[in-house]
Amino acid sequence: MILRNRLKYAILAGVLALASPSKTASSDLSFMVLNLKKFTIKAPLEQRLKLVEGMETESLARIVDYDSFIRAASSGYISPATLYSMIYQESKGYPRARSPKGAEGLLQITPITQRHLGMKKGEAFDPEIAIAKGTEYYSQLLDYFHGNEILALAAYNYGQRSVDTILKKKGLNPKTATYENFGRFLNRETRNYIQDVLANREAIKEYL
Repeated sequence: MILRNRLKYAILAGVLALASPSKTASSDLSFMVLNLKKFTIKAPLEQRLKLVEGMETESLARIVDYDSFIRAASSGYISPATLYSMIYQESKGYPRARSPKGAEGLLQITPITQRHLGMKKGEAFDPEIAIAKGTEYYSQLLDYFHGNEILALAAYNYGQRSVDTILKKKGLNPKTATYENFGRFLNRETRNYIQDVLANREAIKEYL
């Protein structure tokens, strides 16, 4: 609440400064925005994430509990923001989440994928293991699809074989496939999944 109020004051100051040509108002605005940024940077992660627009604060607060596991699992092209967004989309931060189709844990790893990753029964409900293995699987999908995250996210949600089938039937090159020319062949759930993961990643990354 304190952070949100400070942000509102900074925005209000900006409006007032634009309405006034005085140098003093401009200086005051710069001072307030600068101090807001300093305050945000110094604030604990769970407080910073309360500023994220369009995402449930309670869900983000649950995911923060696994921040150390997320950062340990992240790599060169899988950022913490990507994992935060995927966990948010998959389970809203509930480690015991289970879908009607049997996908389990923070990253909703399906039984067949668990076997592929060599996971033991129940390990998908262990946050540290689930994040590490879910990230490993997503990394494999990125490698398989030549770093194309649109295809990798689609495969994570819809299945690798399903994505391969679409690419083959529509004659699309996985290296150059885009959301525009590939996404229109996906079901609505997977299209929304890709859009939400990417949008939420952008919303959250500056606060991590």
